[in-house]
Amino acid sequence: MRDLRPNVVITTPSYAVTLSEDAAKEGFDLTSLALKKLWLTGEGCSPSFRNRLEKIWDTSANFYYGSLEAGAIGVECDQHNGRLVDEIVIKGVKFSPFYLEEFLMLSNVVLLEQFTYKVILVY
Repeated sequence: MRDLRPNVVITTPSYAVTLSEDAAKEGFDLTSLALKKLWLTGEGCSPSFRNRLEKIWDTSANFYYGSLEAGAIGVECDQHNGRLVDEIVIKGVKFSPFYLEEFLMLSNVVLLEQFTYKVILVY
């Protein structure tokens, strides 16, 4: 992570803690990454645990719900008031392969400037 300098991390809540502990052991300050978003997926996560992760990583964290078979099913908006389900997913259309552009579309992210996302998927 120190070399790749991602601005988005997608991981499970428990592995986000493991990464933060490993970074601390290595003397690496995760806040130096200046992440734009931490996406949490793959397991349950309470609001208080999410708040803990947001403090550790110094960024907002949102929940992502999906599957290998269907791709993105629901993503949480920045207001943290539930997951948004895309109409296309409801109609049974599956995204294959699943690209970052589609993920950004489903998460209601509006890109005001053109820039490159560096994403690390960790499981």
